[in-house]
Amino acid sequence: MKPKHLVILLFALLVLEMGGEVVYDLKDTPFGIWTFKPFLMPVLMFWYFQETKANTAFDKIILVSLFFSWWGDNFLMPAIFKTDVNFLLGLGSFLIAHVLYIAGFVKTNLEGKPILKSSPYLILPFVLFVVGLMCLLFQEDMPGFREMSVPVMVYATVIMVMALAAINRKGRVNPESFNWVLVGALSFMLSDTLIALSRFTTLFGDQIFIARLMIMPLYVLGQYWIAKGCVLQHKAQLS
Repeated sequence: MKPKHLVILLFALLVLEMGGEVVYDLKDTPFGIWTFKPFLMPVLMFWYFQETKANTAFDKIILVSLFFSWWGDNFLMPAIFKTDVNFLLGLGSFLIAHVLYIAGFVKTNLEGKPILKSSPYLILPFVLFVVGLMCLLFQEDMPGFREMSVPVMVYATVIMVMALAAINRKGRVNPESFNWVLVGALSFMLSDTLIALSRFTTLFGDQIFIARLMIMPLYVLGQYWIAKGCVLQHKAQLS
């Protein structure tokens, strides 16, 4: 299957998965989610492999990150894994994925001066965002959050570092690659923020499916945009 067809398949699966979310809310039947969600990351991995052939350490890091994201998707599957243990397994899988993204963004023979060294003030909005989110979660103090607070804080810090690592590529890779990766990282960060808000606050009330309908597009688009930006970096380094 050609790469462009895999992209079409990825977004077709996303639409079908979102349809499954609606059916799950209306009929309490999660089969649509079970059927389509597990194939999202494998399709994206296959697309990335076709575009790069995974012939560099950088490409292998990105593929392994997508692999752990796939595990995260499975651990967080609705109506199957409802326990705190499985939530932590999902959180841990995505934590590894983010650490790998950080490694990929940092350890890729980038030239030039890191922008965060010359403009450290760019870090401040992200720190304030994470601190504000954690303050909100502690204020809400939903059942079960206290037990989860440390893993959630660690995870929030790591995804913040991932977004900052994406910013730190500015001027060190081609602009198109930088833009795609940054937008993808921010989309991923927003998706995870919505997960925290839907699980540990009353923001969405009984309409949790609304959060899921926002989470999945932000998540899949974020992963695709990151992968697309990394493909562009791969091709630029070979040219």
